[in-house]
Amino acid sequence: MYPSDKQRDHSVVTEELSRQALYDLVWATPVKTLAQQFNISDVGLRKACQRSHIPLPPAGYWAKVAAGKKVSQPSLPARPPGMRDTVTPGAGRYDSYSYRQWSDAELLGPLPVRPTFTPDLDVVRAACIRQVDRVTVPRDLTRPHHAIAKLLAVDEQRRIAQLGRDYVSSWDAPRFTSPFEQRRLRVLGALMIALARAGASVRLTGKNARSIYVTVHNTAFWLRLDDEAGISKEANEYEPPKTVAGSALFLAIASGHGSTPSIRWGDEKTDKLETKLRDAVAEILVHAEASYRSTCEHRHRWRIERCADRLNEIHLARLKADQAERDRIERIKQERIARLLNEAEAFQKAETIRAYVASARNRASAHASDEVAIWAQWALDVASSLDPVESGAFLIKLAEDS
Repeated sequence: MYPSDKQRDHSVVTEELSRQALYDLVWATPVKTLAQQFNISDVGLRKACQRSHIPLPPAGYWAKVAAGKKVSQPSLPARPPGMRDTVTPGAGRYDSYSYRQWSDAELLGPLPVRPTFTPDLDVVRAACIRQVDRVTVPRDLTRPHHAIAKLLAVDEQRRIAQLGRDYVSSWDAPRFTSPFEQRRLRVLGALMIALARAGASVRLTGKNARSIYVTVHNTAFWLRLDDEAGISKEANEYEPPKTVAGSALFLAIASGHGSTPSIRWGDEKTDKLETKLRDAVAEILVHAEASYRSTCEHRHRWRIERCADRLNEIHLARLKADQAERDRIERIKQERIARLLNEAEAFQKAETIRAYVASARNRASAHASDEVAIWAQWALDVASSLDPVESGAFLIKLAEDS
């Protein structure tokens, strides 16, 4: 189960370092002091080093250094297959599987060089073959692997639950009683033990134990152990297995859950799958290394593509901002012209009112002079309120625009 975002501590500094860089740091600075720089505990830093096979100074090392005594420093072990060559001390267990959130300063900086790997995969394969011991499959399930023992215990519960029933449903019946399933569990248990010795781990899920998830250090993928039909499709962990008695047994590596197997081993006329398990375990390790290298190359391409996309995003944002500024200036220009026309119209109305008042005064009779004066004052006040020149409103609007 992967931790949710609420379970992760995003306040921790997650600086990515090469294994060599972190190795140099832990042998130059005490772990407790160094852990504070990463804002994590010294236990967390030690675990990060252990997961990356980085040796740490033994107890009393720094006291000997302070006393001027002679100390020894082991060399950094070679990176085993499937392990990342970078370490993020402050990251959680699963953070390494996600892509980083790059800042613009990081993303638009100098592009990294294309990753290169040594030695060649053929050399890695030869080393893995030497590393893996002979894989022995037990004759029975009297002393099974602990994960197999759990499956058998559940199967025994199914068997007991069936006792005394008039009708026995295949859905609720034991699932690992057939010779094929018994053999499959024996091979699966031996495979899990061999992979554990090689530094890998295996997780089984589902009622039929068909979902086999193997993790080799930082690289994970699916295995399939089934008859020929079973390894060619995604396993159905709910329906009982439908293998035919005497079916050949096959082991396959699938790049993804539900994907077509890329590498496979199986029963043949001359030899059985059991005789090929050592080569299979070695090839699983090689596949982990090949998958890791492919992931590094993919992330390198993604980094370059993301940089190009970000530059394009910035360019489009600038074009959009420039266009928005041009639109704003044009809008202000048109608003000023419209206001100028409105002011000219208002000025013309004010002048018309003044001319009208002057004409009315000249033609009014003497006996209505008081009434004319009141009316004329009102009309001139209206003209003054309309006149943008007299009120100075046109200059106020001009100052607001600038």
